[in-house]
Amino acid sequence: MHDLKFDPASPLGAKIAGLFNQIKTDIEEDDGSWPGGDVVDALDRWFGELGIDVEDDVIATNATADASPAVDLTTEAIEDEDEDDGHHDCLGVHAGPEGPRDCDGREY
Repeated sequence: MHDLKFDPASPLGAKIAGLFNQIKTDIEEDDGSWPGGDVVDALDRWFGELGIDVEDDVIATNATADASPAVDLTTEAIEDEDEDDGHHDCLGVHAGPEGPRDCDGREY
């Protein structure tokens, strides 16, 4: 069950919910996985709809610690360390001048 930290009825909340719903209905595979490249494409379009240029610098905020999301999206927090196959299952996407990359520097 969801424990939303935003109001889905607000304009911005509707955009957040819309992105999640698009991923769940249009991108999610039958096994529940989310293909990284498709998610990056959806996120790129979503940022564009919000006026964010993914090629530009980071966006300065005046947010306080209390206004920060409750989810830790750092690479270390989302790595799956249960597998010992010599590769972590990082879900992080790293943007740079050469485009989006996974944690090992592979292009999406």
